[in-house]
Amino acid sequence: MNASGVISTICGNNRILGFAGDGGPATAANLFQPWDVTVDAAGYIYIADEGNARLRKIAPVVDISLDAANLYKSTGPNVVTVPNPSSGFFNLLINNNDAEIFSVSVFDVAGRQVQILQNRARQEAALKAGPGLYFIRVVTDKGMYSQKIIIN
Repeated sequence: MNASGVISTICGNNRILGFAGDGGPATAANLFQPWDVTVDAAGYIYIADEGNARLRKIAPVVDISLDAANLYKSTGPNVVTVPNPSSGFFNLLINNNDAEIFSVSVFDVAGRQVQILQNRARQEAALKAGPGLYFIRVVTDKGMYSQKIIIN
């Protein structure tokens, strides 16, 4: 929204649900269930594209691309964080379907690892990072899953 109150579309074509548009104008991109959005200090906009299981990134020049880390990829166990949003302290529950958990890590929206958690299916955790949107990535012998968590 600009100072005059006019709302403009910056991403998505508002016609077709799907996955397309990387490397082109953000307004021509297809998104499927955009879930959350945040902006970093450099002006990059990050969209949690839930339906496509991707973290999408819009550069200040309004181009869209996949985040290099592809953190929001749902191919592994079910991960639950309670409460979410959180003050930084939360319970992490991983239904790993008998999969061996190799790693549990926390990443920021830029794809930087900010913390490593214990390799346990149930744990109390304290995120040692400031307020923002983060992704908890669980890697097992059967795949990978990421769950977003919001820290107030």
